Order: sequence, then structure tokens, then C-alpha cells
Amino acid sequence: MSRIALCCLFLLACSGEFDISHTDEFSEEPAQDGIPEDTPLPPPIFSLPQAGFYSSLTLPPPVPENGGIVRCTFDGSEPTESTPATTDSTSITHSTIVSCYEFLQDEVIAKATESYFIGETSSMPIFSIRVSPDYLQDYLDGEPCSPDPCLSAKFWEDVEYPVHVEFFPQGSLSEGKVFEIDAGISITGGGSRNQKKKSVAIKMRKEYQKGRLNYPLFPTMPEVKKFKSFLLRNNGNRYSNDYVVDAAGTSLVGEIGLDYQRSRHVVVFYNGKYYGIYDLREKLNEHYIESHHGIDSKDINLIEHIHDRIEIKNGSDESYRELLEFASNNDLSSDNKAYEEIQKKLDINSFANYMAAEIYYRNGDWTDNNVKAWSSSNTPWKFIMYDVDHGFDYSLGHAAFFSMTMFDWIRLGGMNACKNNPSPNCFNNLFINLISNSDFKRLFINHAAIIYHDYINANTMIVQIDRRLQHIPQKEIERDLRELPRDPNIFNSCGITFDTYSACTRNWVFNRDKSVREEFRNEFDLGKDAPIEIIAEGNGHILVDGMPLPNKAYAGTFFSNNDLMLAAVPEEGASFVKWSDGNTDNPRLFKAEPYSTYKAFFK
Repeated sequence: MSRIALCCLFLLACSGEFDISHTDEFSEEPAQDGIPEDTPLPPPIFSLPQAGFYSSLTLPPPVPENGGIVRCTFDGSEPTESTPATTDSTSITHSTIVSCYEFLQDEVIAKATESYFIGETSSMPIFSIRVSPDYLQDYLDGEPCSPDPCLSAKFWEDVEYPVHVEFFPQGSLSEGKVFEIDAGISITGGGSRNQKKKSVAIKMRKEYQKGRLNYPLFPTMPEVKKFKSFLLRNNGNRYSNDYVVDAAGTSLVGEIGLDYQRSRHVVVFYNGKYYGIYDLREKLNEHYIESHHGIDSKDINLIEHIHDRIEIKNGSDESYRELLEFASNNDLSSDNKAYEEIQKKLDINSFANYMAAEIYYRNGDWTDNNVKAWSSSNTPWKFIMYDVDHGFDYSLGHAAFFSMTMFDWIRLGGMNACKNNPSPNCFNNLFINLISNSDFKRLFINHAAIIYHDYINANTMIVQIDRRLQHIPQKEIERDLRELPRDPNIFNSCGITFDTYSACTRNWVFNRDKSVREEFRNEFDLGKDAPIEIIAEGNGHILVDGMPLPNKAYAGTFFSNNDLMLAAVPEEGASFVKWSDGNTDNPRLFKAEPYSTYKAFFK
């Protein structure tokens, strides 16, 4: 490619007409606009060394390619026409981001930005972010403070600044950055903003560049490659507790069909300065639903409960309000037609699974907060699992919460505007109304029994904790805690401050396996545990109150005094024959008798 052609290519990139981001070995599709997936990042328009990791580095003076003047900055600011021309070599003595712009008659005609790490070693993925030094000082470096002065602290403001983002997926072992993109940054979260480390959203908008990133950010989800935004999270309200419990807990719902944020732990540098370990997360918006479900974002309705208010995040809340009001205005305990109508508006199976998961987590910052739901023209309302940082062994929050069962907490509606409030706008009342229906109650209890036996329990939680911790080396932990010390006055339920390896949570979940079943037993007057086998013989499977089983020869633990509605579902081309006692009713209600076996035959 000629120098003129290369220059034109880079100018297109800077103007936003050409996306210089690309995907790596996880990718299978073209990046965008027909550019092959293996197209490398264009080399810098100036003679700058490649971004990366060095023991020492001297930058030669950048050579203008278009007869202009090159002006460079080394502090995260963008060069302007008043920035001195860069005509000499520059010794880089510490990690920094260098931005060089070529000016011709006060107009920027070419740009290059490169991150240089001096003496840094890390095996974790690294985000290098260039941002205005003023934003860094006033917003991201805002010191934690007591509530009164914090009301005027700048980090409470919802402002967005431009940033340049580069990603090194293997840390200092990376051959170079695999993408760079211009985007916007804003601080996110509630009370967790008042920490030394701030959670931020990175948003791709057309005003910065193409408006999207094409790269598989999460190796566990390589098929999702297009992102309009992502989060770099400080671990929320668990910032001073641990690294991984919130991410591990929410991930448990993936196998029961609930939406949740994928995550991976990374290291972040701003303007070359180390800012520690962050949790890279998907951002929950209409584009998340589009990526995961293949539904056009314009057809997605997304809402959020904030106490007794319902906020529209995308689309409309009309059908959601109709659902809540219908559930509130009808006696679901005696009107099965009303219950059938609700099932047209609400994905009942998904809702039951969502409630069972939150109840296990003992999330004290829910039900009057952290509730999101979505629908589309062909999809009834479903709920999204996120922000369970007040769950598990979290010891702060409302004192009354710790003396209650989760069912007491749901009935109360929390300690804010929904406390003892019968308004349909309060999310807890949807469950209160539904659980009065005997069919939903039976379904909910059976779903919970399967979930606690197979999907959400001590064993699965510990596997997820270990899976995440193995990607955070001890060296990185020591540096993160040394340079960003946590509050020594915050303890978990074990009396531990920062619990690096989540030892308290490991003990807590073993106890929770027992206590959550006791809460169900006492709440619904259930009998003793009922070990039961449910077997599908031949080409078919069995649903328990609409819930698939993890295998065809299932051994689970249900509750006595709660019947099982079993449905035998043949595979394509097969047919249901009978149950093991010769009965052919399908679906069929069975007693949950301990040590029973229920078998369906297919041909």
C-alpha cells in the first residue's frame, strides 16, 4: 500500500467512516463493512514505536506525513494547536500514553495514540485508557468522604468525557493491542461511587467513532462480538469485601435460562497510571438483549424498578404496567382464567427461577431495587439477574433484614418507599399476588427444589469462585490491595475485612443449602425432604411443572406435601406411550412421595 493510500485509510479511521477495531482468534464473522477479520490495526501514521511493554524506551521525533506540524502530549490530554511541536526525541521513563496529532493550518489531519508500559509485568488482560487529566483528577480520583460533603463531590455527576481505549488481552505477554477505539466514559453505580476505585461505563457512540466495538470481550462467550458499551466495575458494594462473589453468584443462573452479565477480571491503567483490578462486565441495555437473543433493539422494552417508580430504559412500559395492575386487580387465588392471562404477559417459568435464585442469595438490596425486566413483541416479560452484591455473607444494610426470612423481606417490600406499600408499582407485590395461586405455588416450589439441588448451591458456587480466582494471580492481588487499600472497618458475616479468597462465602453457602430449604418448609408448610427419581425411557424427556431436568435419569430432592406436575415430551418423530404404572394421562399430577420413582416410556 502506498504512503498516500495509507494516509487516506487512517484519515477515514479518524473521521469515523472506517472502524479500526477488529476481532481476534475468537472471531468467525467479518468485522464490519466487509473488512476481513484478520486485518491488522493500521500502523501509526507517524513513526512511533508499537504500543506495548518495554524496559526502557526513547521515542524518535515523529515525522509529519502531510507537510504539517506534529504536536504530542504525554499526560492523557489531547494535543491542540497550542501544544508545542514535537521535534526532538523523547525519553519515556514511566508508563504513559502518547498522543500525536498532525496539524495543517490549525486543522487536525492525522492522529496516533500509543500506550507504553515501562517495567510493567502482568499476565492479566489490561485496558489502557487515555482520558482528560481534569476528569481523572476531579472524577476518577475523587477521594471517599462522609455523606454530607459527598453530596457535592463531582463523582456523583452523570457526565460523559471522551476517552481512547486500548486492550492488551494477555497483559505484558501481548504482542500488541488487539483493538483501540474512541469512546465515552462515565461513572456508574450508587453508593459504590464513594470508593477510591470507581466503576465506569465505556460507551461507543458515533460521535466518537463508528459507534460499536467488534471484539469478543468474553472468552466464555465468543459468539457475542458486537458491543455498544461495557462496564469496568469496582465490585460494587462488595468493593471492601472480595473480588468475585457477585460475579460468581449471578453466573449461576445461566443454566436456568436467566439473563445475567458475563464478566472477566482485568487490570486498568488511566494515562499510564495503575488503577488496579476491575471486573469487566456486559452493560445491561437493549443492545445486550439484541446480542443475546437476536431481537432488534428497536423491538425491545426494558424497565427498571427503583423503589415505587418504574423507569423506562428502552421502548415502552405500557404492557408491563398492564401486567402489574392485572395481577393486583384480580384474585389469583381463585381465578385460574386470570392466572392463564398472566402467563400470556409474563414468562412464568423464568419468573419462578428468578425468584428462587434471589431468595437463595439473600439479597438485601432487592426487591425494591436492582430489578430489571424486558420484553419484545414476541417475548413475554422476563427478569434479569444482576447486582447481588448485598447477598451471600454481606453484613451491612438494614438491621431488620438480618432477623427476617427472605419471604418476610419480600412481604415487607424493603425499607424504602415500597415498605408495606400495596402499589402495583412495587415489584414485591407481583410475587405476593402470584403465590396465592395454587398452581403457581406448586410450580415455584418445585422449580426451587430443582434449582437448589442442581444449579444454585454450595458446590456450584465454590466452582465459580475458584474459576474466577484462578485468573487473578497472587502478585496482582498484593499490588491491588497495596495501592488501593480497602476500608478496614467493613467486615463480612465472619468478622473478616477483605476476604481475598472468599472463605466466608464458602462457609455461608454450605449453611445456606440447609437454611433456604427450611425457609420454604416453614413458609409453605411443606413436609420432609423427598428424594425422587424421574426417568425418561426412550426418545423423550420430562418436564417438572414446565422445568426441564438436567438429565433423563434424574435423582433429585423435592418437598413432601407438594405435588409434581410431570409432562412427558416426546422428541420429533417419537411418541409418549405410558407411565410406569400404565397410566397414559399426560401431563399428570404425582404425589411427592419420598424414595419414589416416576418413569415415562417413549417410542
